[in-house]
Amino acid sequence: FKTVDYPGAANTFLYGVNNLGVAIGFYGAGYFQGANSAVTYSVPTGTWTALPDVPNQSENFGYGINDRGVAVGSALGVPWIWDPTTLSYYFLSVPGADPYSAFPIGLNDKGQVVGYSAGASYAQNGFIEEGGAYTTLDVPGAANTLLLDINNRGTIVGTWGNAAGTYQGFLMTSAGQFVNVDYPGPEMTGIDGINDRGDLCGYYSASSSGPYKAFIAIAQLVFSTREAPGRSARDIEPQYRK
Repeated sequence: FKTVDYPGAANTFLYGVNNLGVAIGFYGAGYFQGANSAVTYSVPTGTWTALPDVPNQSENFGYGINDRGVAVGSALGVPWIWDPTTLSYYFLSVPGADPYSAFPIGLNDKGQVVGYSAGASYAQNGFIEEGGAYTTLDVPGAANTLLLDINNRGTIVGTWGNAAGTYQGFLMTSAGQFVNVDYPGPEMTGIDGINDRGDLCGYYSASSSGPYKAFIAIAQLVFSTREAPGRSARDIEPQYRK
C-alpha cells in the first residue's frame, strides 16, 4: 500500500486504474462539500494531471479510464467522456435520466461505457453507451440496478437492490446471462470492478449500516471435458475464490 495525495488538496480520491498504471479520481473539498476537480495519477512516474473543470460546474468527479486514456466521469450529475486526443469533453445524454442524475462509471478499451441514472421515480437504472447509442440494462426484478464496470470481453459487473433496500453483487456475461455474486454470509455485497481474467473486487457488510469490508474474488475455472465436451475455458463461467 502507498498513500498518494494531490499536492495541497484537502481530500484525494482514486476510483479506477488502467493497465498502464494510470489512475483517475478527483481532489478538493470532498463529495458535495465544495470545489472538486477530476485528476489522473501515473503510478510509474508519480505525476498528477488535472483535467479541465467543466464550465459552470463546481464539482467534477473522474471514475474510470481505459488503456487509450479515454475517461468517464460526472460534473454534479452531468455525465461526460474525456477524449485525450482532442483534450475535450463529450457530454452524454442518457435517455430517461433526470437532469444531473446520470453517472458513467466504467469503460473498456472498445469504448463501451457503463453506468447508472435516476429517472422521475428516483429508481436507478443501468445503461450502456457505445458510439452514441444507449441501452437500458436492469437486473430482472430489481428495484435498482447500478452498472459499475465492463471488461474487454464485454462482461459487466455491478450491484442491484430490492425494494427493501438489500443489495447484491452480480455479473452479466457477454451473452446476456445474469449471475449473482455474493460474499458468503453477509447481507450486503457490492461488485465494483472486473478485469479481463474475470477477477472481481468489491465490498460486503452484514447490514446496511456497516461496517464495510473490501474483498477480491479470484476467478477459478471449474469444468471437465466430460461435462463440457468441445468447449474451451472461454466458454465456461468462472466460479470465485474469495
